[in-house]
Amino acid sequence: MGGFFSRVSARLRGEDAAPARPAQDVDASFAAAMTEYRAGRLPAAASGLRSVLDIQPEHFDALHMMGVVLHQSGDSEAAADCLQRALGRQPDDVAALNNLGLVLLSLRRFAEAESALRRVTLLKPDGDRAWNNLGVVLQAQARHAEAGTCFAQALALNPANVDALVNRANLAKDAGDHASAEEGYRRALAVDDHRVEAWVGLGQVLHAIGRPDAAAPCFARVLDLRPDSAAGLNGMGLVHRAQGDMAAAERSFRRACEVDRSQVEALCNLARVLNADARWEEAEHCGQHAASVRPDSLDAWRVTAAAQRASGRVHEAEASLRRALALAPESAAVQYEIATLQLLRNDYPQGFALFEHRFDAAARTAWAASSRATLLNDGRRWRGADLAGARILVWSEQGFGDTLMAMRFLPLLKGRGAGEVLFACERPLVRLAERVDGVDLVVRDDALPEPGRFDCHVPAMSLPLLFGATHDAIPGKVPYLRVPPSGAEAMRARLGETGKLGVGLAWAGSTTLQDDARRSIPLATFAPVLTLPHVRAVSLQKGPGSAQAAAWPGVDTDAIDGCQDFLDTAALVLALDLVISVDTAVAHLAGALGVPVWLLNRSESEWRWGLEGESSAWYPTMRIFRQGRGEPWSGVLGRVVVALQGHRPPAPACTASNSVVPPNEDRESG
Repeated sequence: MGGFFSRVSARLRGEDAAPARPAQDVDASFAAAMTEYRAGRLPAAASGLRSVLDIQPEHFDALHMMGVVLHQSGDSEAAADCLQRALGRQPDDVAALNNLGLVLLSLRRFAEAESALRRVTLLKPDGDRAWNNLGVVLQAQARHAEAGTCFAQALALNPANVDALVNRANLAKDAGDHASAEEGYRRALAVDDHRVEAWVGLGQVLHAIGRPDAAAPCFARVLDLRPDSAAGLNGMGLVHRAQGDMAAAERSFRRACEVDRSQVEALCNLARVLNADARWEEAEHCGQHAASVRPDSLDAWRVTAAAQRASGRVHEAEASLRRALALAPESAAVQYEIATLQLLRNDYPQGFALFEHRFDAAARTAWAASSRATLLNDGRRWRGADLAGARILVWSEQGFGDTLMAMRFLPLLKGRGAGEVLFACERPLVRLAERVDGVDLVVRDDALPEPGRFDCHVPAMSLPLLFGATHDAIPGKVPYLRVPPSGAEAMRARLGETGKLGVGLAWAGSTTLQDDARRSIPLATFAPVLTLPHVRAVSLQKGPGSAQAAAWPGVDTDAIDGCQDFLDTAALVLALDLVISVDTAVAHLAGALGVPVWLLNRSESEWRWGLEGESSAWYPTMRIFRQGRGEPWSGVLGRVVVALQGHRPPAPACTASNSVVPPNEDRESG
């Protein structure tokens, strides 16, 4: 095909010119070519147009139509030549100028495309299609406000211009204005319910606002209209993933990639599914292919980095993220991901500095439903200066484990001059937080104090940065959490004396964590531990995973069933000899109480546990059992069993309590 069209271009340059023929032959040949074009037979149309141009090389209509045919046949460079030659004959032809603008847009020759389309709007200011096309060119240059003005002008001239309706909705969607985008797509579909792009956009918006069940029919409609729509298949994959059907999601993403190997969105989404399933080599291949197709895709570099990080190749992962950062230096998401890599490598000063991008990386709209959202825009954020008697509010921001870890810094605030320390946390943590030294008032995070009640505030996970934490020197003392002696004694009495090693088990974390399937372990995997004769297994598991204990009569669940919050659970932990936990809040709780805790850490690790070693910089009593690359959890538990063989019950204590608080602090807090 390319050789044929190059010969056409040679004819247009006047090479190998044919003898002149009668005008009626020209008219007949042109009419025949148009018949072929309308029938969709582009090669035949091109042949007919060539015969016209053989007779009259400067025939305007033939040059114009040859440009259209060449563009639709994939030779846009030759198409632009034809259209420019036609306009040399008739410079003010609106249709040819409009088509030239579209061809130049496809070639990413934006300045020339804009010039052609602006001339159309001058020649025909009431032409809604030209205003829409000009908007598309401006949008491609990220001149969104100007593009929006053009789309609005097109719709003022013709409210039923479906292209303009869809394009304006796309602008709103990209800006995060989901309500306007949804309205725009629905208006477009009211005009033409066969418009694939509108169904795709509507499905994407509904998925983005957390309505996958409503998005599913939109993508199904796309596939009804166009079964091989890569965008429709990708959208259906997003729906399946949101609904938890990862196998169906993978099938949809793979099909989208088969239909269109340049479908970067589907390639990146497939990589995410593969990453979640620990198929990191395949995920990296998808990400790298996406980056080769579109080197300016942030997503492509980010999913590649995620696979490299999970594979343990942290330096390569950071290099990929640096490529992404070069494309978007202001990207909070990329800077946050670089931060987690630096923290994983134990580079705490630089890592915690970049970690401050975490709110913008998660998109502040994600906090909109939270009472803490107003604090993100409050200008009284503490940045580390002397507090000089100020009343400071510290507020929890992430999971229970992060909050428990950050509590170690609360006693240090008075040393920075704080006059009063207020702490806002989730309800299950309130009674435990009330017993932390230096804390004057604890409130629930859904009932923050009025702004006049405090002078400044700080998110809890900014405290490591503000107190200058390094991997080798983390401020604060351990233990820093306390339990009333009466609570710990009550738990010991409840458990009773068996002469066995009391081992608390936590095997599952919150399912809201994206990688929970990688860090949570079925209780059945603990079978070798549960059958050790000198071990008494006590459940510390709350939430959906706790139901697994019903299949294991040897696991004591009575005590944890009676725990209403973290203070109760802390008392139970203090009544045990050892805690074995996956990477969840229980591990932090035990470490903060100074109780021996064995952490079962997944191979890709979470940043605070580092890449190697058995010890933790955060908790002196923690021992880390690391999962090897590709190692099943049964292998890790096998090593735990070996360690337990030499871990025997301690001799009976001569004191009445092993609580970490003095006897005169025997009080309950409400």
